Amino acid sequence: MIVGNGQIASVFLNSKIKENSLIFASGVSDSSCELYSEFNREETLLRDCLNLDLDKKFIYFSSCALSSNDYSMNDYYRHKLRMEELIYESGREYLIVRIPQLFGRIKSHPTLINFLFNAINSSEEITVYEGAYRYLIYLEDLRFIVEDIFIEVNDRDIVDISNPYLYSVSEIVNTLEGVIKKTAVIRRKEVYDVYDVNFSRMISLLGENYQKYGFGKSYLLSKLKLAIQG
Repeated sequence: MIVGNGQIASVFLNSKIKENSLIFASGVSDSSCELYSEFNREETLLRDCLNLDLDKKFIYFSSCALSSNDYSMNDYYRHKLRMEELIYESGREYLIVRIPQLFGRIKSHPTLINFLFNAINSSEEITVYEGAYRYLIYLEDLRFIVEDIFIEVNDRDIVDISNPYLYSVSEIVNTLEGVIKKTAVIRRKEVYDVYDVNFSRMISLLGENYQKYGFGKSYLLSKLKLAIQG
């Protein structure tokens, strides 16, 4: 069963694990969100879904930032932590997947890669934070990794899933410039924004499958080519 109709829900439509799990993919996804109406909408739906299909593992998508000990919590992250707590308290089996910046097929969407791609392509000025870093994961890879680890995880588990390479935002912009073959219009600003996550749990669960994802510095470039081909 899949709850939601956004990009995560869509990529799991043909997943081999959807018959054995309840995939909750209708949460707030914008980390800059400050709308309590959106937080309340997710909480109400989450509470209802926690009472459905109790024999199936509940899969929830949260944020890698919660795995950092020193990253400042805004309203969005506090909300995600609260949703995780509701899942713990439910007593059912769960897999909480903590994820970073997602990207898939390039389209008009407020997520980081889509925003930067469209801004560079249309010669709009963008503010690049010097000192800002982001982890990234390609949407299709998220699905395949969850499928790969589904049997291996504990009955109640939390796993951070991402390419472990930490990109500076400047590096992301440079990579996009190379793909688009266009120079970005940039205004630079000194802002320190970074968190560190240990992905050893994911790597251990994947075992030999880890190598097939091509993680590392070149990951973004190779996946962007797929995203643009769409």
